Amino acid sequence: MKENRLINYFKDSFQELNKVSWPTKNQAIKLTFIVLGFIFAMAIVFGIFDFIFNTGYRELIKLRPAQPAVVPEDAAPIEFDSSAFDVTDAEGNPIPIEIEPSDGETLSTEANEGEATETEGEEAEPTEEAAPIQ
Repeated sequence: MKENRLINYFKDSFQELNKVSWPTKNQAIKLTFIVLGFIFAMAIVFGIFDFIFNTGYRELIKLRPAQPAVVPEDAAPIEFDSSAFDVTDAEGNPIPIEIEPSDGETLSTEANEGEATETEGEEAEPTEEAAPIQ
């Protein structure tokens, strides 16, 4: 009867493992510490290289001339829809939100009203129920 190839494979594998000269316990411990020491040393070397290249890259970025944002003259102003935000506190009470555009106008919204009102250059005072948004 013909033997199974898988059984032959395992038999041959175990025969080869018996021919291996295994290190002693002391040799295995010594080699383990050598490997761990090499890993630690290489981690330090790579950390130093990373620090050097990271610092150099940051300095190169600082040397780059600042490029102003290019806005086309015919660009339409960005419209903001504050009704997209539904801000509430921990108890579920609506909180008024304020958004200040870059041109100095203040958009103020009562969360329960859902409509934005513009005020020229005037800061809206927070109400007692308004909590800081985190």
